[in-house]
Amino acid sequence: MNPGGRLLVRVSLDSADWVLAPFFPTMTAVGSKLPRLGDYLHSFDGAGLELFTHEQIHQVIAADGWSLLERTKLRADSVLARLKDDDFAEGIAALTHAVEREEISSPVVETLDLLVFRDGLARE
Repeated sequence: MNPGGRLLVRVSLDSADWVLAPFFPTMTAVGSKLPRLGDYLHSFDGAGLELFTHEQIHQVIAADGWSLLERTKLRADSVLARLKDDDFAEGIAALTHAVEREEISSPVVETLDLLVFRDGLARE
């Protein structure tokens, strides 16, 4: 990192905010094993970095429900990849049903956490 630079971490710290959680009930159990804010603070503090700011941001993750469904079927999300195959299949079925009934608003937006770290010796 360059002197005076910043390190940005985009993460979802609260699995209750996950757009897909209602369709994949076991996601939150898997998500509870992911790093929490304190874990990030401890790790980066050990590298000489301090938290400069923590903001919640809104990010469009899909243009519409159909796009969300196609993207989700890829199972390219680290939490979805950890689900049991049966849980994943049940979630896809539930999501498909919601999309077919037009129950998902467009665009699909998820709330994420943006953590900005800076050199622990740097001061504004």
